[in-house]
Amino acid sequence: MYQFSATEPIPDDLLRELIGKLKDFRIWCLEGKLGAGKTSLIRSIGNLLGFGDQVSSPSFSVIQPYECSTNPLGLDLVYHMDLYRLHNVQEAQDAGVLDCVYSGELCIIEWPELILPLLEHEKYAILNIQVNTNNGRDYRLNTFE
Repeated sequence: MYQFSATEPIPDDLLRELIGKLKDFRIWCLEGKLGAGKTSLIRSIGNLLGFGDQVSSPSFSVIQPYECSTNPLGLDLVYHMDLYRLHNVQEAQDAGVLDCVYSGELCIIEWPELILPLLEHEKYAILNIQVNTNNGRDYRLNTFE
């Protein structure tokens, strides 16, 4: 497990360190309450990976694909997913979530709890974000292989 606390947005040095811990994973799951900063974190990640100006919350569309420019991970495409409004695995499947997850492209998933049981044979990471008493954020990263 990897943990750190930071202000929002995360300073670039900590963000680079976090991305370094995540680079071998193609499924990044973000957990945290509403307002914890999941979409803001994705925007910051996007600034380093070449898609930050495209980031918006995909709450209504569920999946938002981003084309990447030159970046340290060599990515061409990132899928940003927000599963908050989905009620069951069938809705996730109908929306194309599983197609994206199994595509081999980087998937960053907000509210992933619904599909976590389907990832048991996948290599993925879960980053939990909590708002702390100083209005900063506490981050806890767990990886699964």
